[in-house]
Amino acid sequence: MRALISGLLLAACGSDGYTPSCPPMPLYDITVASERTSAEVLRAQREAIEAGCLTARGEPELSNTGGSGDEP
Repeated sequence: MRALISGLLLAACGSDGYTPSCPPMPLYDITVASERTSAEVLRAQREAIEAGCLTARGEPELSNTGGSGDEP
C-alpha cells in the first residue's frame, strides 16, 4: 500500500520536484471565436501564465543550442 501511495505522489510532481498549483481552465470550443476570446477564458489564461502553468502567445523565444550555424 505504501508503494502505491508513494508512486501516486511521485507521478504528480513536476520535473523540478514539486507539484505546480495551477488555476482551473474553462473548457471552450477553439473554433468559436466568441468562446475563445471570452472574458472568462482570457482571465483564466492570464492567471495560468502568471502562475507559470501556460506559455504566453506570441513570437517564440529561440534559444541558442550551441550549433556552429554552418550546417546545411
